[in-house]
Amino acid sequence: LNPAVWWLVQAGPGLVSIYKFLKARTPEAEPQWLANEFARANDAAEVISAAALSSRDPRCVEVLRIFTDIYGAEAANLALKYMALGGVYIGGGIAPKILPMLSDGGFVRAFLAKGRLDKVMARIPVRVSLNQATALIGAARCAMEML
Repeated sequence: LNPAVWWLVQAGPGLVSIYKFLKARTPEAEPQWLANEFARANDAAEVISAAALSSRDPRCVEVLRIFTDIYGAEAANLALKYMALGGVYIGGGIAPKILPMLSDGGFVRAFLAKGRLDKVMARIPVRVSLNQATALIGAARCAMEML
């Protein structure tokens, strides 16, 4: 994926973008309870994630499925680009919140689906940091070392 597309899809707003795309493409109306949740919420991505993880809305489930597939495929691309044979560590705010969906197989299938490099990918461990500040702490450390 193009880096601009990657960040659009992978950031929290990416969930909202995928949701809006699917909503425009499918004839089913948005349920009133979901519209009410969006109206009350500060973060639409959290509403989408919660509705998907609880299987309350099929469209939200599909949004999170697409999101995790892209997440797994791009994590694999980066692992190959940097030959991260020691492992891929996913940090940030969204991964711990959607861990059940990351664990259900779509992320892993997308991560492993690299054609003739499948065997290489199968040897790369993938871990999710449950500390939402890990990525920020790592960036701060790198910045300190640069000073």
